[in-house]
Amino acid sequence: MSPDDDIGVHEAARAIVAGRLVDWASIESRTDLSDSLAALLRELRTLEGIAEFHRSLHDSAASSSLVGPGSRPSADDITLSAADGAAWGSLRLIEQVGRGAFGDVYRAWDPRLDREVALKLLRRPDSRTAPLASLVIDEGRLLARVRHPNVVTVYGADRINGRVGLWMEFVRGRTMEDILRDHGPFSAQESALIGLDLCRALSAVHRAGLIHRDVKAHNVLREGGGRVVLMDFGTGREDRDGEPAQLAGTPLYLAPEVFAGAAATPQSDIYSAGVLLYHLVTAAYPVPGATVEEIREAHTRRRRSWLRDDRPDLPERFIQAVERALEFDPALRYQSAGAMESALARIVSVTESPVSASVVGTLPSHAPRVRGSRRPWPAIGVAAAMAVAVALGAWQLPALWRARTPDGQGGVPAKPRTSASGESSVVVRKVVLPEFLLAGSPSPDATLFSFSDATGNVAVVDLATGAVRRITTDAVLERDSQFAEFSVISSDNRFVAYAWSALDGKYELRMVDFDGQRPRVLVRSDSIDYPIPLQWSRDGKFVLSTLVRSDGSVQLALVSAETGTIRTVKKLDEVRPQYASLSPDGEFVVYDAPQERSASSRDIFIVRADGTDDHRLIEHPANDANPVWTPDGAHVLFASDRSGTMDIWRIPVEGGLIHGQPQVMHRNMGRMSLRGLTDTGSYFYNADAGAVDVYQAHLDESGARRLEALPATYTGSNISSIWSPDGGRLAYASRRGLIGFDRGSTTLAVREMRSGQQHEVTPRLNDFLLRSWSPDGRQVLVGGSDAAGHAGIYAIDAESGRVTAIKVGDNLARPEWLADGRILYLERASGVLFARNAQTGAEERVADFRHEGIELLADVAGRGFRLGPDGQTLAYTALNPGTLARTLGVRVLGGGPPRELVQAVRPDYLQFQDWTPDGATLLFTRWTKASEPSTLWRVSIHGGPPQPMAISMLGLRDVSVHPDGTKITFTAGWPGSELWVMENFLAAHSEAK
Repeated sequence: MSPDDDIGVHEAARAIVAGRLVDWASIESRTDLSDSLAALLRELRTLEGIAEFHRSLHDSAASSSLVGPGSRPSADDITLSAADGAAWGSLRLIEQVGRGAFGDVYRAWDPRLDREVALKLLRRPDSRTAPLASLVIDEGRLLARVRHPNVVTVYGADRINGRVGLWMEFVRGRTMEDILRDHGPFSAQESALIGLDLCRALSAVHRAGLIHRDVKAHNVLREGGGRVVLMDFGTGREDRDGEPAQLAGTPLYLAPEVFAGAAATPQSDIYSAGVLLYHLVTAAYPVPGATVEEIREAHTRRRRSWLRDDRPDLPERFIQAVERALEFDPALRYQSAGAMESALARIVSVTESPVSASVVGTLPSHAPRVRGSRRPWPAIGVAAAMAVAVALGAWQLPALWRARTPDGQGGVPAKPRTSASGESSVVVRKVVLPEFLLAGSPSPDATLFSFSDATGNVAVVDLATGAVRRITTDAVLERDSQFAEFSVISSDNRFVAYAWSALDGKYELRMVDFDGQRPRVLVRSDSIDYPIPLQWSRDGKFVLSTLVRSDGSVQLALVSAETGTIRTVKKLDEVRPQYASLSPDGEFVVYDAPQERSASSRDIFIVRADGTDDHRLIEHPANDANPVWTPDGAHVLFASDRSGTMDIWRIPVEGGLIHGQPQVMHRNMGRMSLRGLTDTGSYFYNADAGAVDVYQAHLDESGARRLEALPATYTGSNISSIWSPDGGRLAYASRRGLIGFDRGSTTLAVREMRSGQQHEVTPRLNDFLLRSWSPDGRQVLVGGSDAAGHAGIYAIDAESGRVTAIKVGDNLARPEWLADGRILYLERASGVLFARNAQTGAEERVADFRHEGIELLADVAGRGFRLGPDGQTLAYTALNPGTLARTLGVRVLGGGPPRELVQAVRPDYLQFQDWTPDGATLLFTRWTKASEPSTLWRVSIHGGPPQPMAISMLGLRDVSVHPDGTKITFTAGWPGSELWVMENFLAAHSEAK
């Protein structure tokens, strides 16, 4: 008897799918079991474990990472087992909120970061759950690579004391399937707004090089505060060209090409998003079916329902958007989630009285409800369900697979009901600028946005039409560079004030009118290193600016637009405000500053524009920053992490004093920085996007193998790892602060590789990247900036975190501690390599590469150059200024010509990474575009063809070879910053009063 014909196997499979217990003892006690049947049963038992674990996570949705009203666990469920104790690693368990046969879900507290988390904890593994342990860790590593407000944030996955766990943000909300079940079909308006947030989430997922593979109503939540969150990457995989297709995901949502055996792609996720929107407005599916084979056959024959037939009352634009996402041919769908987002945004913009998915927590109590039961598909883990289906062929699935309507029959109601709401809209959307170097600020009327364009010139973009106007023309982005940086637009849209890096390296504050004919220098001084414009006064007479002075102090000042005269508002210590704002009447300035001289957290301060009556406006232990006046001058908005996430708060202010309690305006902003608040109430900000982490791999003759993420206490933002001289420790930088590039935002982590213990210190630096250990293994050499923003080379004591300045200057690259105790570094401007005595400061010119016609490259893509183990041979990456080709070469310092080993001609690039300990081989990376994966290669210094090392990842860089040559660590992923705008949230709160 074949496994496909065995009744017992079919019954076991059906039980797993339905969530029933399987009588394994009875099945396995049979005497007629063949080897093939026994092997299949073992696989089914593993699938049962995976299914049960995923079911426990979904069943506990109401109180862990999916918390909803009316779904609290019973008293028995929240009683902790004394055998488990009250902690797992550093996490303190508060209550058990879910339980399955193989795993438990807890509400827990992370004392290191003072926040509540959801902990998915697998019970101690046995022979059945061993594969599940790896699955949970893999899922955590996939999730941790994505950081976005609309994607659930995973903080880590680890194995501690024999138990595997995954911990993430604790989200209180309800799934779209729950809301649909309780309130009936959504309106096109509501669905489009949910689709906007979903597309933003998918853009972040795809940018991280992942495919979600299971977009469905059960996996999209609406938080109590209104945020839409994409969950559950249990079937997520890296997006790898040519990867064999795996049938994973919920069949009713799967794209037809996936059913046909093709690999999942961003377009298959877009198809699933289209199914979700179709489902929300109809409570049905475009391709229904009771079995996998029924759905497969419907796709093969191209049989499906049309939204226009099911809901002819919906707006034409919405129907067209959904139908395009559901195109059978992937090439005819939206080619990116961003393109679909843009189409949905146009729908929302022409819909009257829209309700944003970002602010609506649940449908109003008067929303129409659908009667009858529509029991959802059991949350068994879609990978498990589909694996069972594929293994056993076309067997009948339970009737609950069928899409149902209120009367329990197929199809949709003849007159579908939609929920209505008269609330004002709050739309949060991404603003895509043309290619640019640095974002500026919005115009007060929210029609324009300034930026430094790809040429380094000042430009403005019309936010309605996308038309770009370049205002300056004299930028040069070559060896002797001059270019624009931060910029602000005047209230009458006639002038732009901007920071300008001049040819001689000095920074100036300039202004120019919109015809670009009359740029003027307002501030240029030997005593001012860096002027940053923040905001124009309403009358256009002054530019509120921060002036970083050469003595390290910071001056908050009003600069005259007519004469350039500087009027000091406030002198600060060495930390500049994240933001400062002039009140509409010009009487007060609010700004943020450290609570105390050595504190990493900030408070909000207020001072009169004439410099008098300076005092603390908001005092709280949390980090409060980015204050800005509301257009009416009656309130101050500020960002604060006092609730555990970075939220936007509002507080009433009159006469320089608080008159009332702070009020939360919008939650879960993530790490962000304010770009401006317009007179129309549009809040523009930069939000961090993209994950970057440290990975390790083992080396052998065939290349690199056993690639894995470095176990870390904080995931998604770790970078620049280096091995200690003895190879026993690994140090890396971990960026954790909710305010980026501020004092205390970066942690130095040192991991003992034998014991797995990790020591962490937070040095008094704004930000830093690790470059080298001292020869005695006591200090770490970094490149970064101090509390005053001064860039340079610093040494951090690995035990105490004490910082020693080695050399200050923003023109210094890739410092490295040599074996003799000196520090080697490149002075970018001259192209000269220097060796500096760390104690005396004495310096020696080691080599003048530019004089020899060699342009050394030491950029973010890798190390760039390093002295070899013999202390004499330098490996480096060089740029040919004429052809822009990159060369990997070696040169003996003090004698001998350079030797070229590998050359990359555009569009290909390469970058040197590290030596092997024997000094015979160089490691380097190659890539074509920054948005595509880099590959790791090696080449002998004696010549010969380079060899690939079987590692390819986005942003692969900072490779560090272990002293014994058996393994490497490296950084992968690119951190990014996206421009977002939140519109009409001030009006929505005003109407809610």
